[in-house]
Amino acid sequence: MSNMISNVDLWELLRDTYPNFKNHTAKGTSDMFTARGFEQIAATDRTALNEFYQLTLQTILNQINISNAKDLFDTYDVGETYSTPFGGYLQRMAVNSIKPITPAYKNLTNGTSVDPYIVRKGEITDRFYRQNFDYQSLITIPDDALYKNIFASEYGMSEVMGGLMQGLENGWILQKYSNKLECINALINSTAHPLKETQIVEVPSVSVDMTESELKGLWLSFKNTIDTIVNAPQTGAYNALGFESTQDKSRLRLLIRQGYQSALDVNVLASAFNPEKIGVDINIMPVPNFGGLKAYQTYNAGTMQYETPLFPVYDALGTQIGYNTVADQTTVTVQNENVKWEDPNDDVIAILIDKGAIFTAIQNGYTVQPTPYNPRGMYTNLFANSPNNFVACDHLYNCVVFKQSLPTSNDILAV
Repeated sequence: MSNMISNVDLWELLRDTYPNFKNHTAKGTSDMFTARGFEQIAATDRTALNEFYQLTLQTILNQINISNAKDLFDTYDVGETYSTPFGGYLQRMAVNSIKPITPAYKNLTNGTSVDPYIVRKGEITDRFYRQNFDYQSLITIPDDALYKNIFASEYGMSEVMGGLMQGLENGWILQKYSNKLECINALINSTAHPLKETQIVEVPSVSVDMTESELKGLWLSFKNTIDTIVNAPQTGAYNALGFESTQDKSRLRLLIRQGYQSALDVNVLASAFNPEKIGVDINIMPVPNFGGLKAYQTYNAGTMQYETPLFPVYDALGTQIGYNTVADQTTVTVQNENVKWEDPNDDVIAILIDKGAIFTAIQNGYTVQPTPYNPRGMYTNLFANSPNNFVACDHLYNCVVFKQSLPTSNDILAV
């Protein structure tokens, strides 16, 4: 008879022998936990007294948690950044390849001449971009007379100041990230330079379960497209401007909707006999969406329709604070966390781009400068600025969109 037990049976046996809160904790300690709990208290609930002197217990600063942010486009090396300290417009030029002519040095005859001075100009095109990105933010720093009574340590405010400066910079970082997502949306949905048929790849439908066979079909679409672009001697099929050139594989980036990469790693690559043979060998960046989200008040699951469009509401400084069902209002009727977002690119699983397809050009970098001290209010304002910059998409660079067919409201109603 076998003496083996399952993992579940083993856990059941060990669980009874492990110490836990109820079989280990003394009564007094347990009663205190029961009365006071484990969670944070409101500042106004601080009524505890010293048991000996019956004086109010003092508060000591223990930790300052500082918010952080990162621009994932920089992390995954998607997009390019240039310094453009002068000028108000940006010019880019493209020099196309030149096709051969019929040789004139064959079958020459006496008394004739070939014209070596015939004019044949090369084909050069240019593209222009204008400044479209100004940034400003501010934070008010009080005089020490206004804050030293809230810290039991002289170093408390300096740590808070570090956090405030990081928070100020976080706004800049998140703005750059948001700008680039919107650039992606502009790149794939342009009406001035729409995607060509060769820039749209219909991929096998992937269900919610993301089965292994579905994911393998998706991965094969990625690999086939990359191989086709990289191994062409010259092609203009994969950029909206038809610029014919070769593609450096090291510049390609795959932006993939969040969730797919993990499923691919687990269900496809992890089970591969030679995973190095099926990898795409390029940077893969997970993204929550491809920009262009539209705000709505409600979503009707029955018709799969978003209802009642929303418009942003700004405070007196121009900071977005919420939404309203009417444009240009100052009152918030829908909080940011209650917005329903329509994704106009919900059929897009991934896009393959040359990293130069989106770019930023910085004329004036991010700086933080103080105002003169305000003696009446006893504070100093710190302003973060970065004016006259460029954020743009360049349709000259290769871009391929991988789309799948999604059910429409008509499909649902027909069922």
